[in-house]
Amino acid sequence: MDKIAKIREARTGLAAEKWIAEDDKSLPFWVADMDFKSPAFIEEALTERAAANYYGYTEINPAVKQGIADWFKLRHDLEVNPADVFVANGVKRSYAAIVGRFMEPESAAILMTPLYPPLTKIIKDLGHDVFESQLTCANDRYEIDFANLEEQLKTHGEISTLILCNPHNPVGRAWTVDELTKVAQLAKKYNLLVIADEIGRASCRERV
Repeated sequence: MDKIAKIREARTGLAAEKWIAEDDKSLPFWVADMDFKSPAFIEEALTERAAANYYGYTEINPAVKQGIADWFKLRHDLEVNPADVFVANGVKRSYAAIVGRFMEPESAAILMTPLYPPLTKIIKDLGHDVFESQLTCANDRYEIDFANLEEQLKTHGEISTLILCNPHNPVGRAWTVDELTKVAQLAKKYNLLVIADEIGRASCRERV
């Protein structure tokens, strides 16, 4: 049995979404789910916790929030108050909660496409219109079309929210400081709420 077949068999038995819906000849490249085992210390910690054999309601350990704050300081030199950290089970649920809490009725959002489809669907499902600003592509590199983005903000006054994906899914760009500064300037100029999906930030490398 080759390596792919072994992975397929092992993960199908664990109900892995990326494998369970594929036929035997297809390779599921559609989702960011790596077929690597987790580090041993994670397995050990989960095994130790499971051995306690108590699964009642629990609170988030303060050490978790402090660890997140420490990581931001170490990685980005950014001071984060642990009290400002909220834990949720998934990007889509967090995103839906933010949209539902902060977007006013009848307001709209603008996002840069192509984009991870749920970020569009969730806003529409919650009753908001969505406007799209297409990224441009030249020499195999995607760029934000700032002229188009601002034109739409001028034209559609109902836009209250800008969806920022960084690194951008699916094109893989990590926006530069200059690009992010321009986004921030537009957000300030048009009084926009910015919702940022930065789930891939830890994997960023130079020149992407």
